[in-house]
Amino acid sequence: MSTLPQKDYTSLDGADLKKMLVTALSSLELNAPIANSLNVFPVPDGDTGTNMYLTLKSAESLLAEQEYISASKLASGIAYQTLMGARGNSGVILSQFFHGLAEGLANKDLFTGKDLAIALEQASKASYTAVSNPVEGTILTVIRKSADAANALADTGETDAIKILEYSLSAANEALIETEEIHPMLKEAGVIDSGGIGIVAIIDGMVNGLQDANAQILNIDVREIKPNSRYLDETQEQAFGYCTQLLVSGNNLEIDKIKAYLSEKGSSIVVVGTDQAAKIHCHTEDPDSILNYAKTLGVVTQTKIDDMDEQHRDFLEHHRSEGTKLVPIGIVTVSTGSGINELFTELGALQIVPGGQNMNPSTKEILDALISAPASEVIFLANNSNIVPAAQQAMSLSEKPAHLLPTTSIPAGITALISFDPDADATSNLKQMQAAISGLDYAEVAIAERTTTVNGKNVQKGDSIAILNGDLVASHKSTEQAIRELFKHSNPSPGRLVTLYWGMDTKEADAKKLAENVPKWCQGVEVDLVYGGQPHYNYLVSIE
Repeated sequence: MSTLPQKDYTSLDGADLKKMLVTALSSLELNAPIANSLNVFPVPDGDTGTNMYLTLKSAESLLAEQEYISASKLASGIAYQTLMGARGNSGVILSQFFHGLAEGLANKDLFTGKDLAIALEQASKASYTAVSNPVEGTILTVIRKSADAANALADTGETDAIKILEYSLSAANEALIETEEIHPMLKEAGVIDSGGIGIVAIIDGMVNGLQDANAQILNIDVREIKPNSRYLDETQEQAFGYCTQLLVSGNNLEIDKIKAYLSEKGSSIVVVGTDQAAKIHCHTEDPDSILNYAKTLGVVTQTKIDDMDEQHRDFLEHHRSEGTKLVPIGIVTVSTGSGINELFTELGALQIVPGGQNMNPSTKEILDALISAPASEVIFLANNSNIVPAAQQAMSLSEKPAHLLPTTSIPAGITALISFDPDADATSNLKQMQAAISGLDYAEVAIAERTTTVNGKNVQKGDSIAILNGDLVASHKSTEQAIRELFKHSNPSPGRLVTLYWGMDTKEADAKKLAENVPKWCQGVEVDLVYGGQPHYNYLVSIE
């Protein structure tokens, strides 16, 4: 009985690379919930896996091409698409990983296992350059050790790409488990690095894709942490129609009825949320009908219609050329929540980029906002540390003069915008805005999504937790007690202004009661209460 000849994995081409990356994308999608569940702070911002998945998914159109593409051309295209689609810290690092991979495969129609090992080494070096202060025990360590292993095996004379990838995968798994011991915060929380899981998923997908096998859920001990299913806010694109996404805020929203209605209007329907807010995703050939329907339910924000991005930019540029006056300098800001969006607009922001926890905008989305803003020069407020890397990429790609003020919170962005002077130049404004936020304390209050230990504090799932300037300072069954402990830590002096931004899941009566109590806890402070409407956080707090 004859047997089929075994596939030769010593010489690969663009079709092989495409199979590797297609399955890597599927592997990321399958394993995103695992990565999302491993945040050190137990707040509902599980976005690492989602950001990595969406970053690679931004190159899906290239992976779907039917025509043959050489290995070097495909790798180069993936590098560009992931750069433009990069979301958050992990997404930017991943885009640089593919940039390095493309450098290693440059000018190669065919490549060997040795070439692949060298490309992985380039990917490792490029990934480290994406971070201003590289920290070990993170995604970077997993990338580096997997690349080192690939090259160590290749140096023995091995040219079989499967064997090299499998050896690299084994090293990546070992490095992933070790991240808990290397990184102090991971060790305290009892978790492994979430970005590292994404890298293991990618290499595992490459191995399976090359062997024509399906992607699989990784066999990783994640300490019984339950995955966060909200990553489904973003679903698979299709090759026709318009991908329509929006958020509806209203009263008595019925998720099942919304799903039933949309099922008759399009495909790939995803509707998640509560009776007060629903995130909608739908593929349709008539997005206007979806928008009009949504407006009958409540206030529509965070609208995104993907296939109309270029048309929208052309429309703005056309009308600008017809006589729209450009201001010399203006502000573009990241924001989330209907109340906060309105406040930024009232304060003079020219463009708002929807984003924040669990919804980091891509490099392209930031770049589009910079270009569309009716200003000759722009200052961009990131308002979230995880958005800063993608913003830095957008600044470097913008043909319009653009400057990043790396604000790390919504309150900081608001304070900076208040101090903005439209008659001053960029240098003066950046200096003035930075000075305004230098003495600012900011805090976030949310509900813990899991039981853990952070900064020596035991946190129980369902507790109200308070994070002051990035550090967890309180965990309590009572939201009021958690906030009271927060103010004990911040200890604002008389005369300081405390602003409370209450979120979409917080009752107005509770917010008013809190605003009345703060002066009793902190003598001599002034208190301002503002409806923010932000998701995830019951309160955002600024002390200035």
